Amino acid sequence: MRMSYGCRGAFAACLLLIGCTPDSTRSGGTLADGYRALQNQQFDVALASADAALARGPAAPVAAEALYLRGRALEQRVKRDEAQLAQDLQRARSDYARALELTASEKLRSLLLAGIANVAYAQQDYAAAERNWKAASAGLAAEDQIWALYRIGLCQQRLGRFVDADATFAAVEAKYPNTEPARRAREHRGARGFYVQVATFASPDSAGALSQRLTRQGLPVKLVTKPDQKHVVLVGPHQTYASAVQLRSGLLGQYPDARVVP
Repeated sequence: MRMSYGCRGAFAACLLLIGCTPDSTRSGGTLADGYRALQNQQFDVALASADAALARGPAAPVAAEALYLRGRALEQRVKRDEAQLAQDLQRARSDYARALELTASEKLRSLLLAGIANVAYAQQDYAAAERNWKAASAGLAAEDQIWALYRIGLCQQRLGRFVDADATFAAVEAKYPNTEPARRAREHRGARGFYVQVATFASPDSAGALSQRLTRQGLPVKLVTKPDQKHVVLVGPHQTYASAVQLRSGLLGQYPDARVVP
């Protein structure tokens, strides 16, 4: 089984082309080649470039950039299984943290903090993700700041701080109207619990049949009809995101499309 690390979503696309090219160029091209390889999804080449730069010593001028490059490649490369996913995420987080100790560049520090936030979010460490996105935001490009603010709202929501999350989502809508993060923020506002979305049907009869089956299993079921007339079967609410994730894990064998909402 091969797995693709998709936790970064659109935020990854925002950061993908950002590199620390001036110092990389001074390194004789090794890291510049590595960043190009990263853009081309040649992750083994990017890792080799980073390791070659690090071989010069942990205090080398480009060591922080090399650690950032290695962290990015570890995050984004295709995974064999859940074990490699967990290992790569933790190694990337460690590389970003080490790099923070080596650089005084504000631009690179912002990228490293955003990297830690991305990994922490994927690891469901939402307190660390929120903290690091807040710390990174001011040094990011304008488009990246939009996604960072939206992700901060998601972290607050998943931590059960629903009022704070609503305020953050409202700020995304107010500051960045007519953007994709604003649209998503609008969809997340107002939540006071979490549901497992088990399935979506075009037929109300099919949704009703599944609802009855889940009810017989002792699960609290909610049926919702969307504006597009799709019929959604939800189980919940759950007061914590963790409990909704746990229920989803138990349902995946029967309902592989189950997901936690919002």
